[in-house]
Formats: sequence, structure tokens, C-alpha cells
Amino acid sequence: MRQIAVYYNATERHQYGSEHQNDVEMFRNLLSPFMPDYEFVQFDTVHGEFPDDPTEFDGVILTGSAAMVSDNDPWMKDLYKHIHMIDQAKTKMVGICFGHQAIAKAFGAEIGPKDITIGVPHLEVLDPQKWMHPYMPSLRLHAGNYQQVLKIPEGMKRVAIGRGNPNAMLVKDDHIVSLQFHPELTQMFMEGYVDDRFSKHDISAQTHFEAKTEIAAGSDAIIMGKWIAHFFDH
Repeated sequence: MRQIAVYYNATERHQYGSEHQNDVEMFRNLLSPFMPDYEFVQFDTVHGEFPDDPTEFDGVILTGSAAMVSDNDPWMKDLYKHIHMIDQAKTKMVGICFGHQAIAKAFGAEIGPKDITIGVPHLEVLDPQKWMHPYMPSLRLHAGNYQQVLKIPEGMKRVAIGRGNPNAMLVKDDHIVSLQFHPELTQMFMEGYVDDRFSKHDISAQTHFEAKTEIAAGSDAIIMGKWIAHFFDH
């Protein structure tokens, strides 16, 4: 059995709706149908749990987080060290939302605030990659981010853009993919998340309505799941 190390970066452990799944379980549910020979091993990075040697794994996933990379919390320093270890060994790595930003920051990029992107924006592919199959030039993916990568770090390149996120998907050579949006989050989770943002006055009634309408229309998470599986298997 091959193994993927999942760096669970959640500082808030919300489980919206009735599914009671954390990010790791949602990644497992998304990817396992396309990666039946893999197991997904959780590491609770926020509480200092990291693999002794991440390069012994067949791949690494960095999850999202309610934390901001600009917070510079102590556990993030260890995360950046691991990102460099993984990169130097050319072990395959996928970063999602916070993970996307953490990879960019580890490589020296500036991460900055933005108005929240929430709902199901389109990811528009600019530079098709060989692992993007079945290929679609535009995918609808769940999103909820207050920060973004402002400048592409040296050594990486942009392959897709998204609403309010001009650097929504980056790659480095053949071993790193980072994505601002969330293929792993379920529709039920997103509905709860959007309602929570509205109840806390983070978004307007109009934004809440638009986001809920987009969520109800569905996403292309399965296609992105296949892309990630092909990336790890390629």
C-alpha cells in the first residue's frame, strides 16, 4: 500500500452539517476512488505532529486552515521547513488554500489580504498540464479565502486563474501543485460555512444568496480529484 502524508493544518475544527468529517477524511473520500492503492496518513501539524521524514511518503497534501500564513505561528516554521525538505527531494506535494499560500510563502512569495472569495468560482486553466485529464478548460470549485498569493514565487509558474485570485493555481516542475480553491469540501460543509460567515457578518445578504445559489448548482470537485490522482500517479 502506497502512502500519502496529509498535513492537517486546521486551527478550528468546524464540522458543518451532519457529516462530521474533517479535512483529511474529505480528502480521503474525494481521492480514494481514484487512488485505491493509497492510504492517507494524518499529521496534526498545528499540535506539532509531523512525519520524521516526509520524503519517505509517496506524496504529501497540505490542507487548508482558518489560520493565515501572515500569523507566523510557531508550528508554521516547522511546516515551511518540511515544504523545503519535500521540494528538495522532489517528493510530490499538493497544497490547498492555506497549503497553497504556505508553499508560496516558503519560497519567498508575498501573501496578502483580499475581499473574501466565497461560493463556487470558476478556475480557468491557462496552461494545461499532462495530469489534467479528463481535461476541462474551466472548473467550478468551492472557495472561501481571505488571503491570496500576490506574486508568483521564483521557480513556480501560474497554470490557472480564478475569481479574485489571479494566482489561483501554481506548479513547480513536475512535483508541486498548489491550488487556492477547495475540491475536498462537500456541498453540506460549504452550505454550513457560508451560513456561518453570514451569521458573523463577514459577508452581506447578497453575497450569502449568491454563494448559496452557486453551491446548490454543484461543483467539478470530482474532475479536480481525478487531476490530483493523476498528478500523484504520473
